[in-house]
Amino acid sequence: MRGFIFCTILFFSLNAFSKNGVRTVSANSCKVTRINLALGITTQIVFEQSPRVTLYADKKHFLIKTNKLTPRSLAIIPYFTPNEINLFRKPSGHLPSPQNLASILDKNFKTNLFVFFENNNQLMFELRFVEKEKADYILKVKQTFERTCVL
Repeated sequence: MRGFIFCTILFFSLNAFSKNGVRTVSANSCKVTRINLALGITTQIVFEQSPRVTLYADKKHFLIKTNKLTPRSLAIIPYFTPNEINLFRKPSGHLPSPQNLASILDKNFKTNLFVFFENNNQLMFELRFVEKEKADYILKVKQTFERTCVL
């Protein structure tokens, strides 16, 4: 009986995730594409081609991981130490509301990300903080590389 209940919960969870957890965007080498991140959430970017190199400045607060088993994907993990999070606490000891915390993080820690592919093609992204329920779980990227872009 437990197995049935677990499978039923898993089935409905996966169905809810597949409807709301995947955002598809068209990205080209001329425009910056926004990626919505949240503390405690890993965002997976799925490309049509395997990325070769990533370039981003804030390696302290953003971990970007690849895996040879999923060569067309990047995982982005926002990372802050407990001491850094404690700096945002109010005098009462409480953290700001999720919306305010996301706003503070976005104001102070948003950054950019360049992803390079074969033939020196590249895409540009902006890593932005939002509330957990607005974060991208999976961002599916449809790629176009325009020759008119000056790189």
